[in-house]
Amino acid sequence: MQIVRTTRRYRTINIQAGEHTFTAVDPLPDDLRDALTRIHDRGAH
Repeated sequence: MQIVRTTRRYRTINIQAGEHTFTAVDPLPDDLRDALTRIHDRGAH
């Protein structure tokens, strides 16, 4: 459950302004991105 609490604050938000859609992203820190990649890769095998 720690990974859920750690990643909860990182979200992508789409903002619609007229016909335009803008995406606001809070980028993941490198260490968190690496951990998620390792978890994903482990599940793919």
